This record gives sequence, structure tokens and C-alpha cells, in this order.
Amino acid sequence: MKVFLIRRPMESGQPVELDGDDYRYLVQVRRNGPGDLIPARDSAGRSWLLNILSVDRNRGCLLLEPQASEPSAEAPSEGASPSGNPEASLPEHPIHLVQSLAKGRKNDQIIRQAVEAGVSRIDLVRTERSIPDFRGKDTGAKLRRWETIIKEAVQQSGNPVVPEIALHHEIREFLDLPNRTDAKGNAPLHPGASEGGLPLFRHPEPLEFRPLPRLLRPAADNPGLSVSLFVGPEGGFSPAECEVLREAAFHAVFFAGTILRTETAGIYAIGAIRTIIQEGSHWQENR
Repeated sequence: MKVFLIRRPMESGQPVELDGDDYRYLVQVRRNGPGDLIPARDSAGRSWLLNILSVDRNRGCLLLEPQASEPSAEAPSEGASPSGNPEASLPEHPIHLVQSLAKGRKNDQIIRQAVEAGVSRIDLVRTERSIPDFRGKDTGAKLRRWETIIKEAVQQSGNPVVPEIALHHEIREFLDLPNRTDAKGNAPLHPGASEGGLPLFRHPEPLEFRPLPRLLRPAADNPGLSVSLFVGPEGGFSPAECEVLREAAFHAVFFAGTILRTETAGIYAIGAIRTIIQEGSHWQENR
């Protein structure tokens, strides 16, 4: 476990009691006990070390004392702040994954890997060639399952952001959403926005002649600029959907080489995007 998430704000020196799933995970799964220090993050995004004061096995609860977190090998590489400052936990370039619905448990895999790769938000969208169709159905249970997967992936990976997730029944519904802002409150995450974000969609053919490093140059040069990536289903986007996305200011991204499944295309592209943004300036300096 890289970091433990607590869905409440905490204050230094004020003990916190945990029970239920949190108790079972820390005591029965992790085998933690009195005196152990656990790197944690609260609902305000602040980093802490939780000192286990006592474990009550009869009541199924444990008492912890939050302490100011110091950076360490056990704490998240991003987000550990001695003062518990939530600003320290925010990524410089938020990446927003927009994923076409996949079959069965593939959505679980996509969500888990995307969170581990550091995305800040996930939107699942039913496209023309998506097989699942949740229209008219209660999606609450699925969203709760995906939120649980997100929490587990954040705790395992140390992603400094707990990504929000939403489900949409068609592309136009998603694109018609009001503009959202990123965690810093400045860069619109809505991929159809004309300014403030960089919207991309993956296409199996080279529709544009600009390579990915050139498309990402605005993000590399502007800290805080968000990048949105829309990944299609098995079979890709329909021609009509491609036109809708391009009208919404999306740039088509093409990866040459092998054919990727929808559950691997997103993680492949996220890794490429993050590497280019983080290391592109070094490549320029060393040319």
C-alpha cells in the first residue's frame, strides 16, 4: 500500500476511529497494529502519517492519531506535504481519460490501470460501436464498484488525485456538459472547450500530420494545462463520431505499429503523453 485514503478531513493530534471495511483492511489484511505508522491522505487532499494508538477486536475498530507527514519512501512521491497542504498533491498537467465503454470486466481493468498511471478524471461514454448499453438501467451499483476500484488503485499506486468517474450514454451528451475546471480551479477539463485544455482522440489512421510531441507542446510549455484523451471501442469510432469530435476541437492521435485493444490503447497513450510532457524539454536541451 502506497497511501491509505480516508473519506473525511483530519486535524493534527485529533484521534480518528475507523471501523468496517477500513478496520478489516488495516488489521486483518495489512496486519497493522498499535505503534504502526500509516501514510494516508484525507478528503481535503492533505497528507498525514496515522499512528495506530489501539485496536479493539471485540468492537471491530481502531483508533489512530494523525501526524504531519514527512516525505519518505513509503509516502507518495507527489502529494506528501509536511504541512498537509493539498496544493502539493496536484499534478502539474492533469490527464483526463474519456473511454468508450468496453465489454464486461474490461472496464474494471481500464479504470484500475488509468488510475495507476495517474489520471485525474475518467469519463466512460457509450459510442456507436460499444457493446454494453446501460440506457434505462440503474447504473448506481456499477459506479460504486468503479469508485471502489479507484480507491484501491490510488492506495496501491500513490496517485496524488482521487479521480472522479462518470458514465454517459452517448458522445453528444458528454460533449454538451458544462465546462468543468481542474483541481486547481483554472484549466477547463471539458474536452470540447475552445481554450484552457488540450483535447485528443485516438484514431487507427493518421488523420492529421502533426506528431504527438508537437500536439503536446502547448501542455509542455504551460504548467496546469490539462490534456483530455478519448479512446474508442473495439472497431474504433464511426466516421460520424470522428467528425463530431473534430468539430468539438479534438485532435486525432495516431500510434503506428501494432493494433491495440481498447483496454490497452488508453494506458499506452497515457504513458506516451506523460513521458513526452515530462521529458520533452530534456530532449530539446540535449539535441
